[in-house]
Amino acid sequence: MIALGWTALMVGTLCFLSFGVGIRYYFIKPSRKTLPMYLITEVGIAISLLHLVLLGYNGVWHQRLDAWPLASAIVLYLALISLYWWTLYTVKTQRLAFAYSEDSPRSLITTGPYRHIRHPFYTAYTLCFCATPVALVSWWLLLTTLFMFLVYRQAAIKEERIFAASELASAYSEYTGRAGRFAPRRLPRSGDGLEDAPWKS
Repeated sequence: MIALGWTALMVGTLCFLSFGVGIRYYFIKPSRKTLPMYLITEVGIAISLLHLVLLGYNGVWHQRLDAWPLASAIVLYLALISLYWWTLYTVKTQRLAFAYSEDSPRSLITTGPYRHIRHPFYTAYTLCFCATPVALVSWWLLLTTLFMFLVYRQAAIKEERIFAASELASAYSEYTGRAGRFAPRRLPRSGDGLEDAPWKS
């Protein structure tokens, strides 16, 4: 059991560190942060640390957690980190606009995970915040997951409204019919694709 606890803690830590790398090197920081941006960064970091501390305290220090919840959390962490790095690889040549920014989109991505999901970064973030409540079988901790999901959902809605008011409105409308917001709607047909450069997460 101690091995599962350590594995969950290490993989979870790797996930949150990966998010830090992405935010540091792949997103264009605004000159001035708004409150929603602080919710994604500072509040998100605080909740991340809470999750890791609880996971370490219960899964490693006291070994209170059962094997199946721990194993499920590990699988969830591995799935989301695969999605996250796949998304980063897809946009590796681009610097993306930070969430809740007002920048107008210059292009649209439909390759990699974006073929199936319009906001794969937000999907990965949300899955990461789901993993610790799964490991701890904690309903109250899911409230932190719900809070962060609502922050990401509002960011996604804002980005989509900006797309709808841009020159890419027609292309984006067609794209939303093929790709789900946070989960796949259906497998895209061969040949689907608009432009290959991304704009936001």
